[in-house]
Amino acid sequence: EALLTEVIAALLIPIAVLAIMRAIAVVGLGRVHLARMRKQPPSEDFQPPVSVVVPAYNEATVIEQAVRSLAASDYPEFEVLVVDDHSSDATAEISRRLGLTLFVHERNRGYGGNQKTCYREALRRGADIVVMLHPDYQYPPCLIGPMAAMLASGLFDIVLGSRILGGIAITAGMILALVVSFS
Repeated sequence: EALLTEVIAALLIPIAVLAIMRAIAVVGLGRVHLARMRKQPPSEDFQPPVSVVVPAYNEATVIEQAVRSLAASDYPEFEVLVVDDHSSDATAEISRRLGLTLFVHERNRGYGGNQKTCYREALRRGADIVVMLHPDYQYPPCLIGPMAAMLASGLFDIVLGSRILGGIAITAGMILALVVSFS
């Protein structure tokens, strides 16, 4: 028994040392990578295409205004994908009339299922950057550019926007903008 304890102890010490050395190397390489990224920011005029996804359920009264608000964005290239979660109102018809790319669930999948479809379809269409817009017309479209730029810089993998912090929630209903970059 004593021999077994000594053998295990003898093996654990080099394993622990290797684990510590690996952690130091990973942190060091991460810092080098971050320093390189900061030295080489993307050019000011680099604006990657963005997919704006809209998870919708019975949003006929607000979806047109929300989508039209995007026209005020100075961001040059984005597409709008609407996923209708089996609405019982005219959400799908309005989206079609507006010429939006539309996906309609045959049955209600709930908010989480709707989000999954939004992301899956955006990725299927080749999106690198996805902005989620809730259709209650509380999203400041001027944020698409700054959020996309943060993702395009390579320094961030996700950017979350809050209308609560910006005071928008006081003047209208609730919204949360979620931006995700997929590499």
